Amino acid sequence: MNKLLRFTKMILQSSKPKNAEKQNQDSDSMLLPAIIQNNRAAQQISAGELQRAIENGYLTIYYQPLVTHEGQIHSAEALIRLVDPAKGMISPRHFIPLAEQTGLINTLTKWVIINVCAQLKAWGESGHAICPISINLSPNVLINPNFFEFVKEQLGQQQIPAKYLQFEITEISQLSTKETISETLNNLRSLGITIALDDFGTGYSSLDYLRSFQVDSFKIDQVFIQNLDAKNTKNQTIVSTLVYLAKSLDLNIVAEGVEKYEQFQFLKQQEYPYMQGNLFSEPVPLSEFEELLQKGTLLPKGTTIKNNYQQIRKYYRFEFPHLVQAEMTVIEVNNKKVDLKTAHILIEDISLGGLKIQSHLSLPVASNIRFRFIFTVMNETFDKTGKLLWKNEGKSKTYIYGVEFDKSQVDDERLAPIINQMTALRYNQREIPDTPFIYEDASMFFNKDVS
Repeated sequence: MNKLLRFTKMILQSSKPKNAEKQNQDSDSMLLPAIIQNNRAAQQISAGELQRAIENGYLTIYYQPLVTHEGQIHSAEALIRLVDPAKGMISPRHFIPLAEQTGLINTLTKWVIINVCAQLKAWGESGHAICPISINLSPNVLINPNFFEFVKEQLGQQQIPAKYLQFEITEISQLSTKETISETLNNLRSLGITIALDDFGTGYSSLDYLRSFQVDSFKIDQVFIQNLDAKNTKNQTIVSTLVYLAKSLDLNIVAEGVEKYEQFQFLKQQEYPYMQGNLFSEPVPLSEFEELLQKGTLLPKGTTIKNNYQQIRKYYRFEFPHLVQAEMTVIEVNNKKVDLKTAHILIEDISLGGLKIQSHLSLPVASNIRFRFIFTVMNETFDKTGKLLWKNEGKSKTYIYGVEFDKSQVDDERLAPIINQMTALRYNQREIPDTPFIYEDASMFFNKDVS
């Protein structure tokens, strides 16, 4: 694992442009038109004005969803906005640094937490759709000795499960505060709150944070995603390596700043579980976010409704609540029939087009090898043929494969209604009947199978 961390650190550092901050500043002053410079001046705010904005209720919260690669809304990030009656919407770039300098960041953060917790409670009591909400935390907030008790108090007052709250932390410049911050984060996690590293990959200490802090996920900085194209092989390597790093550390990973469909396609191919960006939704006010949350699904912009519907029907994957026992065997190599013994496999998810499986066998991923898969779901037995598309290492000498069914078998009239029924059962929190689930770790299952 240390070797993987060193390799990741090497490619991250090789991607950092020299004097990037100075270049950005020079570019701003030399190239921006006067009208933008004037707008910046109008956006400036003093400490007194910020204090009055807090007292007078000029703050509001916008929400930007995080979606799965299937387009389902998983959670959202709460982003504070300041709406001044005279100056209009003021960018956080102008008042957050000021809040850090003046100590008002503690007041702003508490305001966000109070309002997010109250909103989560309101959704729960009204029966509205609900999802976890993440809040950005400054290191200056985390070193406050009263912060943990404040958060604990808010959860108790609003009576909301801690799993609906996530905190995002960014680079910590003062090494002397790391121990205090680590203790605070551990206390928050003990409540059930999840912790994410934000802007991962841009700070020189990002990888050290994975060693220093107990976190649940990290968000790749958008600079890597925005420069993600077919010609930029370095960025592709970085993005691919980071998702492998996350899987190896048993962490979730989020791609930030997804704005192009091509970026989405690449990330989906690399099996990124979560994405965030304007391709799905810009940060929106509460009323608009509630509409999105009720809808439940956000597909990438720029495609027609008809095509999106067809894509969902073709590629929607249902993730089982537990692994499902099944059988697999090789039936053809180089267009020649073979007769081999069957081996047990475990199914993680299923779609009309294929499976995601686990096996204790290390198999080649080759188009000239065809497999047979036999599995039972809701008392219906299916016999499919197909090939392996990709392979990843799992835990404890297991392997994870992506399976594509043969095209002649994709549109199975029996499988589609089964997937729909299971989706409805999961939504209503009901058990899926007549399916051979296992309730133990995959490695334990395969060890018993081998012995």
